[in-house]
Amino acid sequence: MNTEQDEALAEILHDIQRAATRVGREWGAVTTVEDIEQEITLHLLDKRTVKRLAEFDPAARRETLYRIGTQLAVQERVDYDHFTGNFLYSTRDVREILGRGTLHEQRERTYTERLDLDEATALLRDKNPRYAELIWKRYVLEETVTEKMALSRAVDSLTDCMNQINAARRRGYDQGPGSRAVISNDQARQISRDDYAGNGSAKRALNPEYMEG
Repeated sequence: MNTEQDEALAEILHDIQRAATRVGREWGAVTTVEDIEQEITLHLLDKRTVKRLAEFDPAARRETLYRIGTQLAVQERVDYDHFTGNFLYSTRDVREILGRGTLHEQRERTYTERLDLDEATALLRDKNPRYAELIWKRYVLEETVTEKMALSRAVDSLTDCMNQINAARRRGYDQGPGSRAVISNDQARQISRDDYAGNGSAKRALNPEYMEG
């Protein structure tokens, strides 16, 4: 972090703390003030927006920080819901995840949906290599797929796999914030299909080069 960022962060630190306090009061069942303050700070540093935000009008800056904190708390709740059984992926959800280029993303952080996608694509490859190939072509190579119905069914099948993996992972998850014991990816795969042995990487799993021909 450079000196300008340090100075800008010090300038807006009080506003970050105020936003975190407000969000913490509203989302106390999900997160804490301290966690939200840290997450907002990391978010700003990651996006390199500290200096720009310091130049905002004070009222606009406070509102922006509050919105960022709320979004982070919502994501925390979504992650929790994934693991505790209150969430099921829809086909639309999976299309949006694929459309965001999640298969191309570097693993800078671990998100629940990315874990589920990685394991589900490996499971799909094992269950239906043809469907895995269609998703590879459309969402990794970004090629036009003329078999529209087959692609639609492939996404439906991937959705089922993601929900299978997510449900399996939840079986090793202790209920309640602060007591999360997440089972390993290998364990999740094993629960979903006893005779399955995957490689744990969505992009590798879909690549036809790694499929048995």
